[in-house]
Amino acid sequence: MPPVAAGIVQMGLGLFKLYAGGRMILSGLDGLTASTARLTSGLGRTGRTGPSRTGSIANAPAQMRQHRAVSLADSKREMRRLVREGKLDPALHKFVADVLAQRCGKSWCASEKDYDAEVAAIFRAVRERVRYAHDPYGVDTFQHPVRTLQHRRGDCDDYAILLSACLENAGYRCWGWIIETVDAEPPGEFNHILIIVEVPAKFGTPKRVALDGSMKHEPGWHPPLSMIKRSDTFEFN
Repeated sequence: MPPVAAGIVQMGLGLFKLYAGGRMILSGLDGLTASTARLTSGLGRTGRTGPSRTGSIANAPAQMRQHRAVSLADSKREMRRLVREGKLDPALHKFVADVLAQRCGKSWCASEKDYDAEVAAIFRAVRERVRYAHDPYGVDTFQHPVRTLQHRRGDCDDYAILLSACLENAGYRCWGWIIETVDAEPPGEFNHILIIVEVPAKFGTPKRVALDGSMKHEPGWHPPLSMIKRSDTFEFN
């Protein structure tokens, strides 16, 4: 796992479940209130769901489809796809541009090349824009990041996808960090996801900072290591 800047404090995590066996999950082909993807050990592939080269998925009709979960690798693949498509979507690009173009008096609120300030500004904008909400009862879902911005709701996996798409749009490298907590129910399943972003340093080695959009904490917070039974990381790009 990449080294992470330490965080603190207590737990109250957004649910994220990854199953070893196949099961039906709901996904939105182009995204919808509840999803554009599938959460759990994985899902079957679908047709193309992203924006065209010239348009945004925000302007396309929303659709929902069911798929059968197959493997954890499939879920990671689907999340990567959503991040890759989302970071190039014109609507998401404008959201990030508007965040970074905010002025504080005569200066930029996030100064040019102040990478910590840029990451923090994007993180806080996502937190202010999107309300934490559970998936539909009994259904595990992912959302396209632009749908999450549109509908202003999502759970931990939706925050992870949206934050990663926004940060990669702004030029930052991101990883997904999935964990199983010691009190996971049922045991043996990953039950939370957050992200790690690489923040360049003016001098020396870049640092890697945890971001958990489903929690009301500042950048750098992550579940205490004493609460983590096992974890896995994967790069989105």
